[in-house]
Amino acid sequence: MTSTRAGRKAPPRPAPRPAPLLSGSDAARGRLAAAALILLWTAPILVLPGVYHRWGWPTLLAAVVAGGCAVWVRPAGRLPGWWSVAAAVVAATLAVRALFGDAPLAQLLGRAPRYEGFVEAAVLVAAVWAGARLLGPRAPVASHLVTVRTLATASCLLAGVAVLETIGWRPIETDLERPGSVAGNATDQGILGLIFAAWLLHNALGVWLRTRRTSWWAVVGGAAGVVAVVTSASRAALLGLAVVVIVIAVRSVWSAPRRAVALGWVTVGVAAVAGLVVALPFTRERVFGVDGFARKTVGDRLVIWRDALELVQAHPWTGVGMNGYMDAIPAHFDDTWYSTVTPDHVLDSPHNLLLQSGVVAGVPGMALVLLVGIAVSIAGVRALRAAEGPRRDAVLGALTVLAGAGIALLMSPTSPKTLLPLAVVAGVVLAREPWSRSLRGLRVLGTAAVATWLVALTLWTAADGFLLTGVSSAMRGDTVAADAAFGAAAALRSWDADIPLTAAQITGGALQQGMAGAGDSASRWSAEAAARLPRSAAAREAAGMVALQRGELLVAREHLHEARVLSPANPRIWHESGLAELAAGDASAARDAFERVLELQPDRTESRAALAEACRQLGTADCG
Repeated sequence: MTSTRAGRKAPPRPAPRPAPLLSGSDAARGRLAAAALILLWTAPILVLPGVYHRWGWPTLLAAVVAGGCAVWVRPAGRLPGWWSVAAAVVAATLAVRALFGDAPLAQLLGRAPRYEGFVEAAVLVAAVWAGARLLGPRAPVASHLVTVRTLATASCLLAGVAVLETIGWRPIETDLERPGSVAGNATDQGILGLIFAAWLLHNALGVWLRTRRTSWWAVVGGAAGVVAVVTSASRAALLGLAVVVIVIAVRSVWSAPRRAVALGWVTVGVAAVAGLVVALPFTRERVFGVDGFARKTVGDRLVIWRDALELVQAHPWTGVGMNGYMDAIPAHFDDTWYSTVTPDHVLDSPHNLLLQSGVVAGVPGMALVLLVGIAVSIAGVRALRAAEGPRRDAVLGALTVLAGAGIALLMSPTSPKTLLPLAVVAGVVLAREPWSRSLRGLRVLGTAAVATWLVALTLWTAADGFLLTGVSSAMRGDTVAADAAFGAAAALRSWDADIPLTAAQITGGALQQGMAGAGDSASRWSAEAAARLPRSAAAREAAGMVALQRGELLVAREHLHEARVLSPANPRIWHESGLAELAAGDASAARDAFERVLELQPDRTESRAALAEACRQLGTADCG
């Protein structure tokens, strides 16, 4: 019993009402929401052994299943109307541009190894929607808790494998110097690490400020994310992590009741991160430029960006469409590219998100990316003003993730591993209050769409298994089994022009090594690759070399001449073209080709010997 200031007894307070029990439907929806969140946040670290591209396909599959679960949960938020309109307009524009490209279906759906056409884009759009629906303004505390625990688990797995790789173990078979843990490459590992760290450290700080309790899931997971970034030795990811650390530090000091104490703890934390960077030899050497290869890659990035900018300038209003970069860029390589940057002509990304948008859609594409970034930032600030508790931590974490990862992606290629979590956090930032009612018919349609896309992705992933079988069989010398496996892969993924190209390159190599029965298979696959990818120097080269091995000199000369036009600075293609001209009896053309090789690569001994033979046939000794 309590009393008033006048001494009178206050009426007794009514007993609190018991919280209503969840209905069976609500409990089921809660479990579906948890399943969707677990799948979304673990998708970036999934690896699928037994397929040719083992990193991207399982990530996309898990995300689609998560979308199917999210359709039937009670919505915690929705996307704004402008987002849906903008996504539809962009999709239609990119589709039209792809259909007018040199390989329409391949450009529309995707090219190996990243498949960044509508195969991936549809999943990313769904991930933005799922992020808003699952972690919007009305998200229950349970959803935020599932997110933190799932991210912490994923972060620890990522960091754990990375540490094993740092000490010399290789849990996942690879031939890369920097394997990248379960992310597939070091840069993706670093970007995922900073994504996990940013979200979890904001949550840990928010819990401490509200309750003075330690969220050990968030603390341990955030620390693991930092370890993943540092062990990746990716300078792009480390720069993104610096952005994350600055934001966390500012929030820690600004929100603390005793700022001097908070500043001390922040200083200790920053010193610990810096100490870890210095303590790991490989990371230290890359950061401070001691490693020669690391210094070289800085110059390589500048060359890549210069060439990509030239490509944008050549197609300022339309770009080259989705997946058009790898075929278009070799024409812009200068004579030093293959001797100073890479010995091959395959480059599938300009290693810069802004330039990549320009390559795909020209200057309007670059402007669109900047406008979307501004719009998301504005939406994030508005969401932050209205957010409280775990929702505030989530919005702060999402904004910090977008800032840090955005900086990193200005120096590295994109991939499903990194774009998927960024799509989810974008949905968290953009989410608005959900509609009061939802239509069951739309849920049924959404489920049908998800089921259709899941079946398609499953078949396409199975095709990747056959593709790996084909490559392995050819390497063992079993060309019959290889041809059958490649055929099965092509049947399951008929739109994928890179399957014939891969088959042509592998069976063509078997033919060069003299493997019995490889000739017909190599000829068929190389002809299909050249027909479906007419502007691909790699496809033309494969077709030309197979024809040369089979003595089809007219066909070989035609393909290799076109390959020279598409990739004019590639010494290997010029050498192969010279061999075709020499075999056809045109010693003068052969001489010109071999002289061009030696301009590009003066120490190529086989080309010098071939040039001497061309000169001998011409009866002159003053060439070369």
